[in-house]
Amino acid sequence: GGEAAEPWFRRAIAAAESSSDRDDAELQQLTYPGLASALEFQGKFDEAEHAYQHSAELARKTYGETHSTYWVPAAEYASLVHRQGERERAHALFDELFREIPQKWDADSYAAYAREFYAACLVAEGRGQEAIPLLEASRQTYIAKPSVEYEMRRITLSLGDAYDQVGRTGEARAM
Repeated sequence: GGEAAEPWFRRAIAAAESSSDRDDAELQQLTYPGLASALEFQGKFDEAEHAYQHSAELARKTYGETHSTYWVPAAEYASLVHRQGERERAHALFDELFREIPQKWDADSYAAYAREFYAACLVAEGRGQEAIPLLEASRQTYIAKPSVEYEMRRITLSLGDAYDQVGRTGEARAM
């Protein structure tokens, strides 16, 4: 659980940040998101938000806003803000993020991931009709360019929820 994992992530961060060959890419891709998830699991939302925000900032500094590696932590950060009930702030963060994603990268799996996280927020608000095209587009990207196996399970669940919201029961059951 989160309580057991938190001290390990904190130790890993302390070691990585004090290392002479510090790797900000590893910190932002694995360590800070892991800590954020462990904190959120425990209900420590303010600390989790800070960890997600720090991950996104490291990615911004390391890669820049228009690089696909930045889009994932930025989407994770906006999603947490949304889960905390701050919808307007979350939508502003997503708007800012989507301005940075060039249209030509729409089929990139990281762009699909960001779009999926935004769509999941829409579904959580009961806005399944708006979410469906975004989720379907992300699903097609995952099919065309598979990355990790669990992304299909995650998108299938969100798409099933969205179909159910709009009364597309057969498709919801299929998902």
